[in-house]
Amino acid sequence: GAFTAKADNTDSLKFSDVPANHWSTKAIYDLTNRKVVQGYGNNIFGFGDNVTRGQVARMIYMYVKPADADASFKNPFTDIKGHLFEKEIRALAKAGLVNGFGDGKYGPDDILTREQMAQVLTNAFKFKATKTTKFADVDKNSWSYGAISALEEN
Repeated sequence: GAFTAKADNTDSLKFSDVPANHWSTKAIYDLTNRKVVQGYGNNIFGFGDNVTRGQVARMIYMYVKPADADASFKNPFTDIKGHLFEKEIRALAKAGLVNGFGDGKYGPDDILTREQMAQVLTNAFKFKATKTTKFADVDKNSWSYGAISALEEN
């Protein structure tokens, strides 16, 4: 898929908290080698931690590499000025890949939900749905229905 990366050298990286036989281990090391994710330092990845909207913006930014937003781009969010990932969020907003909550806020330190992740990935990789999701717990009237369908299909 579009989010799969090939690793150059997984042996050079070891996170003490990433189980060797977990289904996500290869992807974690692949994305670390591509500098998309870093972990916390001291050989700690943060395995099992929730991910914030700001952290995901950084990951998508590092993978997609959109053009940075210059000074002429009006910052659509009132809550990212001075944030660690301000540059990345602004660039993704300029590229149309992320949205806020509709009230002028992005919520960079809020936990990213699975619905929001589906929308971000669908936007970033331009996934399209030709059929609807089979997940019984997804409301057909939800704002994320199309993104979840597209992500499931791709």
